[in-house]
Amino acid sequence: MKRLIRQRRPLVIGHRGYPRRETENTVPSLIRALEVGVDGVEVDVRLTGDGVPVIFHDRDLSRMAGIPAAVEEMPLSAVREVSLRGGGTVPTLEEVLDVVAGRVLINMEVKTPGGWRECVSLLERKRYGGPFLFSTFHLEDLEALTKAHPSCHRALLTREGGRGVVEAARRLGCVSLHVKKGAVTGDLVAASHAAGLFLLAYTVNEEEEYDRFVQMGVDGFFTDDPGEMVSWKRSRRR
Repeated sequence: MKRLIRQRRPLVIGHRGYPRRETENTVPSLIRALEVGVDGVEVDVRLTGDGVPVIFHDRDLSRMAGIPAAVEEMPLSAVREVSLRGGGTVPTLEEVLDVVAGRVLINMEVKTPGGWRECVSLLERKRYGGPFLFSTFHLEDLEALTKAHPSCHRALLTREGGRGVVEAARRLGCVSLHVKKGAVTGDLVAASHAAGLFLLAYTVNEEEEYDRFVQMGVDGFFTDDPGEMVSWKRSRRR
């Protein structure tokens, strides 16, 4: 994982696929991201009421489908029937893994507490060989994952900066620290690197921000418009 990041940084990671072009967290969104040459894709994982990992961000379906029902309280059969605004349906993690097929990094942000267990079981059952990374805001989940599967690459998500988050990520054996863009500073990047961590920023959609963060040494970006960012990255290397 560290070698991949070093070779390709700054990483361009499609945030929920390519939501500027397709409905977020759907198979078409991921396919569009892959087509423009991203280094990775990020998806949000929740468990259905019957314990199946699916790709969906929100706590309930109100924003995306106009239904005030929580995915985590519905069986997969009911989730399958939901039509999302903008088109598309809620895919399973297994379907997404088949689409990505190891071609790029897949960052799974696990929303359901403890949901990493079902994700790891799926990865093991499929013998998934591509690069993958688990990320979460929940320290207790990272601690449990570290103990149960220390070889699984993981990242701490944070909306804040400071040495406290760097130390937490280092203590938990994380590969990277994923920081909300407003909290990213040159000092935080330097502290992360000194601790052996990569620092990735979210969600970056403007060219000026991209250039400023690259100058700071940021190692990668989550973006809603990966096609644009891929073009920025390529143009800087000419």
